[in-house]
Amino acid sequence: MSIGKREAQAQSRPSRAELAELSDKRDKELVAHFPSGETLPFQGRVLQLYRIKKANLQFQWETIRRYYPKRWRFAFSDLVLGFASLFFNPYRVCRKNGFVYGETPPLSLGRIAAFCNLTPDDTWLELGSGRGKGCFWISHFIGCRTIGIEKVPLFYRLSSVLRWIFRMDRVCFIQADFNKAQFHEATCVYLYSTCMSEEDLEILAHQMKTLPIGAKVVTVSAPLPKTAHFSERGSFPLSFPWGDTEGYLHLRIPYLDS
Repeated sequence: MSIGKREAQAQSRPSRAELAELSDKRDKELVAHFPSGETLPFQGRVLQLYRIKKANLQFQWETIRRYYPKRWRFAFSDLVLGFASLFFNPYRVCRKNGFVYGETPPLSLGRIAAFCNLTPDDTWLELGSGRGKGCFWISHFIGCRTIGIEKVPLFYRLSSVLRWIFRMDRVCFIQADFNKAQFHEATCVYLYSTCMSEEDLEILAHQMKTLPIGAKVVTVSAPLPKTAHFSERGSFPLSFPWGDTEGYLHLRIPYLDS
């Protein structure tokens, strides 16, 4: 083969960066082709699992690096949660019970706290607190009173035991369906609403009208339906192991109260 032909072939070959870009584009198109609720092919499922596992490790490393040195109680409680996951996988536990599980990374909780201007005088109410990690972080790094509502008995018992072991007096967990939660004490409600239907959000928004005037509600991926009791005050970026989305801030407003 002549030198001229070799040079022409070399120039026609895509670079490594171009190949990586093409691969990412193909993967995104593959996942986008199968919307939520449909079954991905084997290649797509493996790809999604790999990316989520990788993102989980990255978020956990950031948690260790940023927060473990600052609050030893949070560090040890988080290590216990990691050890407990060796015996039961929270995602598998929820899947067996027909639920969807997800934890909000501390980095995203920090964004929520900053956007909502949370202070130690607030009362944080998390609907679907899971194993309690988010409530522990809010309590230790914001200092406000924290209430977690969780209906999975295993998660409720685990978070309650950790609260008792590490003497987190400003943290409280209640085993209940969050549709039956009492909202009158909260000044900020957090709802991981990514997998909730619009109908469920409407029901919940109606129940949350018992919140005090000026209370804040944060939802993930979608805002609350329009109602006379809440006013949407803005959105902000949030990151999760499964990808990036938006958080929405709502304010409990006084007019048209019933």
